[in-house]
Amino acid sequence: MKNIILTFTLLVFFGTIAEAQFQAGEKFISGSFYNGLTNVKEKKEEAALNNYSHNIGVSFGKFVQNNRAVGWGISHTLSTYKNRELDFVRKPLSEFGIGIERFAEYYKPLNDKFALYVRPSGNLGYTLKNTYQLSNDELYYETKTNSIVLGLSLGAGISWRISPKWMIDGGFAFTNPINISYGFESIEYHQQQNPAGGNLETKGTAFKYMFSPTLSSGSIGLGFRYFCGMK
Repeated sequence: MKNIILTFTLLVFFGTIAEAQFQAGEKFISGSFYNGLTNVKEKKEEAALNNYSHNIGVSFGKFVQNNRAVGWGISHTLSTYKNRELDFVRKPLSEFGIGIERFAEYYKPLNDKFALYVRPSGNLGYTLKNTYQLSNDELYYETKTNSIVLGLSLGAGISWRISPKWMIDGGFAFTNPINISYGFESIEYHQQQNPAGGNLETKGTAFKYMFSPTLSSGSIGLGFRYFCGMK
């Protein structure tokens, strides 16, 4: 089914020629925002559990040719965690990330409102993660990981030009064939001691490479786009 969707999209793109829906010179801005908050309280007491996270993405682009755009995107992720019932004090920061993306978009108009598109992109990002491992309800070790990630991706979807200034896009297929990361990792063992005293600590690096050309589909991600510059 996944291969059928991709094949159909490519056939439509390279099949008949349709009239341009997006004109060279048009500029746009689009964005996405996700926010999650968990707050568990006990009666007449402070919050026992507080978990917050957000994911922000903003992109800017320009149509350099009819139905063909290029642009840049930036993203930011944050996750914090606080649990008063734990027997140890963990760092409030669970994850922090920032990234930059360079993308191109190719549109195949179906009529004056709807168009199919494919979106190849390359991205570079930095991520910090703090994780914890428990043993018998006690902290065994905590890990701090700094990672630099380089990846390539390809997305496909359908767009709806609801007005000259606004567009809704829905991505229905995505693949991330190449993903390379290099990380610096430090681990502190709270139940093992150094001969000189203090918790045992280890440091190391990790190189990861993933090649997975599998196409993912079955869900639709919606987004809004505002055209801030008209030819």
